[in-house]
Amino acid sequence: MKSYYKQRVEKLIEKMVATSIDGILLIDPASVQYFTGLNLMSSERSLYSLIDINGNVVIFAPKLEVNQAKDEIKLGEIVEVPRGLKAFDAILEYVKSKGVKNLGIDSTRVSYSTAQRFTSNEIKLHDISNMVAYIRSKKDLIELENIIRAIAITERALDVAKSMIMEGIKELDIMNAIISEMINNNAEWIAFIPIVASGARSAYPHGSSSNKILRNNDLVVVDLGARVNGYCADLTRTFTVNKPDKKKEELYQIIIGAIEEALNTIAPNIKASEIDKVARQFIEKKGYGEYFTHGLGHGFGLEVHEYPTLSTLSEDILEEGQVVTIEPGIYIPGFGGIRIEEDILITRHGYQLLSRYPRDIY
Repeated sequence: MKSYYKQRVEKLIEKMVATSIDGILLIDPASVQYFTGLNLMSSERSLYSLIDINGNVVIFAPKLEVNQAKDEIKLGEIVEVPRGLKAFDAILEYVKSKGVKNLGIDSTRVSYSTAQRFTSNEIKLHDISNMVAYIRSKKDLIELENIIRAIAITERALDVAKSMIMEGIKELDIMNAIISEMINNNAEWIAFIPIVASGARSAYPHGSSSNKILRNNDLVVVDLGARVNGYCADLTRTFTVNKPDKKKEELYQIIIGAIEEALNTIAPNIKASEIDKVARQFIEKKGYGEYFTHGLGHGFGLEVHEYPTLSTLSEDILEEGQVVTIEPGIYIPGFGGIRIEEDILITRHGYQLLSRYPRDIY
């Protein structure tokens, strides 16, 4: 049976053949891990991978990382390169030695000066950022297992967060507690720095946790995610300090309604913008459209934000096997904000809800 990594490389080669590309140079750690199994995201030094049209996979690693890379790589061979700027000189020579004339790179991650080194050596560059993002968006079984484990750990941390929602507690105290909970439950690390934003600060969609003390009737947005074998979870719940007033309960039910509208529309081969549209229209009809200030969701996996994007302007099409968030929000300056974020898998006939945490405000 072929390894998952071999299957992923074969999908990449199919795309390379169709676009007349001889080789692809992977620069970002997530894509390197995706195709080779080498998880060195915490490394301070960049590791690059070359995959050519014949299926040869090479990792370029500085001496400091060579032994670990050899022990942990699942597919490919290790080629040692110098540190610093000389690394690209060595990579360039290797690429030339393999006869690569049409090289795919991720234009969002390669600097102009780096690109110039290749083009000055008669190597034509092609942007493959969308190609790799699309391949990575469709999760295989081992990826789903890791994501589901990460979600389970994240939901345990949400239990801890909810138990601490009371007057006199600092946002940072809750943030530190949920990080500890995720690590103590075998998370590799956190997917991102958790957000705990309360009171008027909860109206900041990506507000950082602070020393603010929770007060009675505060809204408290908790956005967090664990990481397992490189794979992320991304969940949000909003709570209130003590029983919510009528206004907050009303807003909360609007967000729940928007989620259900989105979920009832989700299916493969539907434009991601359509899912955003139905959720947004639901909130607009309730009179709060101007306060929903971001896209409805995004893909995630080895990175917390991946293809596809669920937003008004998105041209992406949902497909079976993609894992995405659904996270409508209402953010009223000076009052507070409410966001609920679910993690779902696009299936052949619709979706599977991967996150199971209750949608309770109190």
